Amino acid sequence: MTNNTDNWKLKFRSMIRKQNINMLAWQENNPNPETEEDCNELIDILKKLQENVYNYRDNIRVYGWVKTRSTIPLDKTRLSEQQQWLEENQHPEGNGN
Repeated sequence: MTNNTDNWKLKFRSMIRKQNINMLAWQENNPNPETEEDCNELIDILKKLQENVYNYRDNIRVYGWVKTRSTIPLDKTRLSEQQQWLEENQHPEGNGN
């Protein structure tokens, strides 16, 4: 992981942390909001938090996740067992009898 990768991750995490702290501070300072404007302040903080989280996620998608591919080997014995069961239990009439 390069230093540049770490820098943007730290930047976004600190931006998210700041909005979380702002939300907590707002709740402590406004236990009973008296006006709609007071509540709108909280909504603005939430919007900034949401934007920061989306930006963080989008940057991780582009730069941060290591893409891997897994393959599971096919168990031939289970495949032949399943094929045998189908041949024994599948009826050509299609009515199940």
